[in-house]
Amino acid sequence: MIKKFFIGTTILLGLVIVGLVVTISMIDFNKYKPQLSQQIKEKTGYELNIAGDISLSFSPVGLHVKDISIAKVGEKPFAKLQDFGVAIEVIPFLFQEIKVDYLLLSNLDVQIIKEANGKFNFEVDKQASTQTSQTQAAPAKEEKASIPLVNVDEVRIENVNLVYKDLQAKSEAKIEDFDLLVQNIGYDAKKEPLKALSFVADAMIKKLQFQKYSILDIKSKVTFKEAVATLDTLGYTIFGSKASGNAKLDLNFKNPKVDFSQNIPQLKLENFSKEILETDLLTGVLSLQTKLSTVLGSDKEMKKALSGELFFEGKGVGLKGYDIDKMLGNYDKSQNIDMVDIGSFLVAGPVGFALSKSSDGVGAYSALKGGSTLLKHLHVKLDVTKGTTKLSDVALATGKNRVALKGALELVNEKFLDLKVGILDKKGCAKYSQSIEGTFSKPSIKLDENAVKSVVNMASSLFGKSKNLLGTQNNDKCTVFYNGVVAHP
Repeated sequence: MIKKFFIGTTILLGLVIVGLVVTISMIDFNKYKPQLSQQIKEKTGYELNIAGDISLSFSPVGLHVKDISIAKVGEKPFAKLQDFGVAIEVIPFLFQEIKVDYLLLSNLDVQIIKEANGKFNFEVDKQASTQTSQTQAAPAKEEKASIPLVNVDEVRIENVNLVYKDLQAKSEAKIEDFDLLVQNIGYDAKKEPLKALSFVADAMIKKLQFQKYSILDIKSKVTFKEAVATLDTLGYTIFGSKASGNAKLDLNFKNPKVDFSQNIPQLKLENFSKEILETDLLTGVLSLQTKLSTVLGSDKEMKKALSGELFFEGKGVGLKGYDIDKMLGNYDKSQNIDMVDIGSFLVAGPVGFALSKSSDGVGAYSALKGGSTLLKHLHVKLDVTKGTTKLSDVALATGKNRVALKGALELVNEKFLDLKVGILDKKGCAKYSQSIEGTFSKPSIKLDENAVKSVVNMASSLFGKSKNLLGTQNNDKCTVFYNGVVAHP
């Protein structure tokens, strides 16, 4: 008897499902496109255009919509979607549970523009938004409908291309061919919205570009739980060099916290030079490691919270067209050249050329022009604490000279803090040094007492005099300027 009951129930349920599928299949959803577009326009202020077909699939049961575009009324679309698809399981639906097999967004092109007046191209007029809210005000008094239980197995986002243009800042960023596969999606309604959501995902981006900077072939495993997004096994290619790392975004704070670390064992400087500096300037490779943390917010808030460490090192780094030894070998002339440019190269490595005090980048290094330089050893270790960068071990050695930099940088106010550049002897004492003061945009140079004496001594030697104003400075009792890992040539 029980067996017959279950068989009958199964047959009846099967007939209901078949009947439901047959009934739905007889509906031509395409004829409802104008009404759907009109409803979207009235409620949101956007024009929704569906140029393709709305079709059904039966294994699994799903809905597919082709060629969708979204635009502000009377303007060009800012988003185009070639394929939208959703598939659900029928039986849970009969029990007021929505179980989604998959949600698909394929070939999505988005263009976001921040106009010169600060307004975005997707922003609708306030008047339209006000009318929409007034239209919806009356139904808001009604009792809230119960939300059915929603379970999503998989979300697939394929081939997303995003362009962001800021006409105010005259900058542009692009994301090309972004794929995201989201699985193990969970939602605990007892928790706060962000903490309630959890998932794991595989993300891939073919190209990420901001201005001149490009990162290729980005791949990462993403985990989101308790409002914390973690990017593990992060891999990418930058300047033709393989890189790896990880990142974490904690959304549990007013200003979300960000942690990021990366390792580039062989950063190809030739590619960096051509892509960023747009010149054939550097050769060789650097080993680069960073481990930094900050918060998301204003530029000042991010700098103030920045902490961590940065390290890079290279041996046999070539500098084409610039002769550091030529400059360092003439101290009497160096007082009129200043050593800010060498200092910026030491702190930022090859990026120092791009960050130099002059407006024309590489042009700031005119004092070093002529010939070439082979850096036998370049070593930079920076420790950052709440926006202050300490130069823990910063030095370079050429075939003839060794130069070191010490002091600190205040990133928030962009100031030099007791920053000194020194040309070293074998003992690590400074034969000649300069103090750099002021701000990053307006540095000022101050010669140390020993530097002045050094210039006087060399000037005296030109006239056949051997007067030594340095006294015991050249003997055993010198003050060590640098005792780090870079050896004297």
